[in-house]
Amino acid sequence: MVERQKKAITDIISSVPNLKMNLRTIIISILFLSCQSLFAQTSNDTIKTLELQTKKYLTEMYIDKNIDNASEMWDSRMLLEMEDFYNKRNQGQLTDTILYNRIKQDINKYYKQLTTFRFDKFLKSSIERGGGFILGYVIFEYTEFFKSKSMNRKTMIVFISQDNGKTWVLQDWKVKDIADKVDRKISFSK
Repeated sequence: MVERQKKAITDIISSVPNLKMNLRTIIISILFLSCQSLFAQTSNDTIKTLELQTKKYLTEMYIDKNIDNASEMWDSRMLLEMEDFYNKRNQGQLTDTILYNRIKQDINKYYKQLTTFRFDKFLKSSIERGGGFILGYVIFEYTEFFKSKSMNRKTMIVFISQDNGKTWVLQDWKVKDIADKVDRKISFSK
């Protein structure tokens, strides 16, 4: 009988660490799920913010046709890409104010043909973290109305934050598409 009691006591004592380990696992799982839920909520809030910024930018850039205000949101890497674009098209080594004025000149040619720009809907938005950056991708559909016809299109704006989402700059590659069409003398309604 004493042997059985010793064995029972030993079993109970040895099962307590498992109980503690199971409880610890449960607590860690609950904390992990809570953090994951909190991150998802933060991510959703960030996406909503970027979608609002997209609408604000599109309004400034394409509806109000105010490139000066809209360009304040541009990422400097976009300007470097535009500088490279013009250089490869043998249009000279454009930098700083000359580069900006050239982009503005091309955008104004687009504005002259554009009668109305309409944002239609968001298609997908996502967030990526890595390398000290947060990248936000906002894909949307819009309609451009030109003097000759209208065009329904899809594109993406890329947002970049280097300060954990406190401030954002953007890359609008439609600007490069416009410059390309101006350079090749292609109608915007094609």
